[in-house]
Amino acid sequence: GVCSCRKRAELFCYVHRKAICSSCILDHPTCVIGPYLDWLRDSDYELPTCPVCSGNFDETQPTVRLTCLHIIHPNCLDHYASQLPAHTAQAGYGCPTCSKPIIPPEDDKTDLANTLRDVLEVQDWTKAFLSGGESSSSSNLNGIQSPIIDNSDGSGTRDPFTF
Repeated sequence: GVCSCRKRAELFCYVHRKAICSSCILDHPTCVIGPYLDWLRDSDYELPTCPVCSGNFDETQPTVRLTCLHIIHPNCLDHYASQLPAHTAQAGYGCPTCSKPIIPPEDDKTDLANTLRDVLEVQDWTKAFLSGGESSSSSNLNGIQSPIIDNSDGSGTRDPFTF
């Protein structure tokens, strides 16, 4: 299909019944979005609810659209992610609906991914993944602290059996 902005579109807004591109998806903050072929197979849909609080979405409330196309309230996303253990790897932060990664991969340069990164980078739980900052003197790989053993010889080698 072709989006109203004249870009090629593989996504479809079920609510407005029109093709949308990956840039214009941001203009549909509370709509049900999916691949056009899925809509052709089954055009029935239910208005989405927040997977954390089960609340409805409306145009007056802020929402976050994840790259898996699910939407969630920003505060609910922060609450959900903050409940995970501090040592959770980046891939462990999954969508509460489908478990696909919440944090977009670095090579995803779509408007949706960039907007999502902007929203996520201010959250405490994403700082190690999106800002690339070290959080202490021990090595930090994707936000996970590498345990350091204080050997008697002072080598400070990493313990391969401690996670």
